[in-house]
Amino acid sequence: MFGRHVTKFLSAYAHGELPANETERVASHLGTCAPCREVFEEIKLGIRLAECLPSVSAPDSLWEGIETSLARQTASARRGRVASLPPPRPRLSFNWPPLATAASVACLVLAGLAVWLYVSSTRPAWEVERLAGTPSIDSDSFGASGRLRVGKWLETDGQSRAQVVVANIGQVEIEPNTRVRIVETGVTEHRMELARGTLHARIWAPPRLFFVNTPSAV
Repeated sequence: MFGRHVTKFLSAYAHGELPANETERVASHLGTCAPCREVFEEIKLGIRLAECLPSVSAPDSLWEGIETSLARQTASARRGRVASLPPPRPRLSFNWPPLATAASVACLVLAGLAVWLYVSSTRPAWEVERLAGTPSIDSDSFGASGRLRVGKWLETDGQSRAQVVVANIGQVEIEPNTRVRIVETGVTEHRMELARGTLHARIWAPPRLFFVNTPSAV
């Protein structure tokens, strides 16, 4: 499928956009191909640099200005709507520029709302499957499956077991009497913290993508 190298698939691989079977094949290839690993490291570096860019919230005055401008342009458009009946053929004449401006401002507001909703709905979370007993996420039990988000604790008692799907790079089986959480998950690093207990990880990504922090006594 991939031929000699997989460089054209690396961006999609880094962003988790490949199907599971192709993800596993790319990961296997990266384990044996130094040129592709070098390109992948460059892609990861670019992603890290992009993640370091500050996220600046728009000031309230900007939204107030947009709302004021939208109201002003809408009112102006209504006032500028002129109907004339020159002989011999009646024709309506509209002042289109204010209408176009108002539409542009409305689109900007809707686009901002759509971005906010998208970001809120795509916060990182891993699928958790209940294997036995009643495992819980932040002390709340779940049914056959649940969602483990960054910072939330997954716990099993003496009779419980669970399996966590680590993004698109592997699976982690959680044994009884275990407490674990996600510290970080992204295209360049996936990290868990094991507070106590035992886990078994099956990862098909290249090295330096998945880590587990453990207590010093473990």
